[in-house]
Amino acid sequence: MEVLQPEWDFYFCNVEGKLASIMLDLSLHGIAPLPQRNCLIQVAVDLIDPDDRGLTVPSEAEKLFVMEDMLAEQLAQTLQGLYVARSTSDGKRIFYFYAAAMVGFQGIVDEVLGSFSEYSYGSQAFSDPEWAMYMQFLYPTIHELHS
Repeated sequence: MEVLQPEWDFYFCNVEGKLASIMLDLSLHGIAPLPQRNCLIQVAVDLIDPDDRGLTVPSEAEKLFVMEDMLAEQLAQTLQGLYVARSTSDGKRIFYFYAAAMVGFQGIVDEVLGSFSEYSYGSQAFSDPEWAMYMQFLYPTIHELHS
């Protein structure tokens, strides 16, 4: 059974010695992994104008929100993709989705990000039936959760 009401929150942490901001749907923790969505799709976008800490500046955020919404909508419609998180660190924003399949994901990503030609990006997909990326990397520690 999937959660119908997402619980989005964000926290700061260090990733490979650099400040990172992670936003994720906390409501999935109690029901993950979802066996019908065992393919992880990551889309990494190079920020055009990161701040001196490698994070997003307000002037760029609006365009990234539109990009995020378009990716989430297209991946949901075509691959039953579930948007679970995003991370921002070291001048990159990475979007994370768990989907029912990976076949064709690159075409979807290329089509959406073709609308944002000023951005360079990369993407990858792989099997993650245990949702290790969500549970072990994206989900906050107890300390991060309470800070």
